Amino acid sequence: MSVVDSIFDRLSQWRYLPDYQLERRADIFFACYLPDILKNRNHIIQETIIPEFPMRKGTLGLTPENLSFKIDYLAVTKDLTKVFFIELKTEMKSISENQCINMVKAASKDIGIKKLIDGILTLFKETREKRKYYRLLQMIEQLGLIKIPASVQEIMDRKRLNGINRLLRNKDVMNINEWYIAKDLQNYEICYILPRNSKKLSAIDPTIKQITFRDFIEVASIKNDEFSRRFVLALEQWALRGA
Repeated sequence: MSVVDSIFDRLSQWRYLPDYQLERRADIFFACYLPDILKNRNHIIQETIIPEFPMRKGTLGLTPENLSFKIDYLAVTKDLTKVFFIELKTEMKSISENQCINMVKAASKDIGIKKLIDGILTLFKETREKRKYYRLLQMIEQLGLIKIPASVQEIMDRKRLNGINRLLRNKDVMNINEWYIAKDLQNYEICYILPRNSKKLSAIDPTIKQITFRDFIEVASIKNDEFSRRFVLALEQWALRGA
């Protein structure tokens, strides 16, 4: 048995265990095919896709303010005209109305990507995981949405982060208007990746786009490599049993 076969056989077997979350292990696989999926829908996205994009609760008007909800993937078109909030569900029953509502709120004209990034700056200031949040900010910079100030880069590039907390308390440095360089995007699309189409999701909000495992099967079937062929077989199985 090849290593690829072993990976997918174990995923298919372990997904039925009580605390095993398939979507947390398989998210990287789906991400590899996302550009082609969205291209088939006439959207050309950038190579950089951000996983587990944090939405600060305080930005959404919720508490505790400095905790966050995560969006499975954030993607942006190459021309910086549209932002995608994408959620992966390997089980139909895991669709949450509250999660949908929060994503729709995040994509509204009252919030949007600029305020979400401002929330990330607040989390960056408060967190002990400075380097991880800095890496997130670097990926947002790669998308062309922000420009990290030189003063922040200088300290974060050091082995020791002496002075970073003092710097991040400086209101001029942490002004989102100084970081944000993209035009104020107004075009958003919320997508759910699902084993099959969901009437429940349509009832919650009909504007949410649904991408099924069948769509991924069609894209992966075109690829002529061992991994894609095995992914197709797994998707066919997961689609049937994604209760």
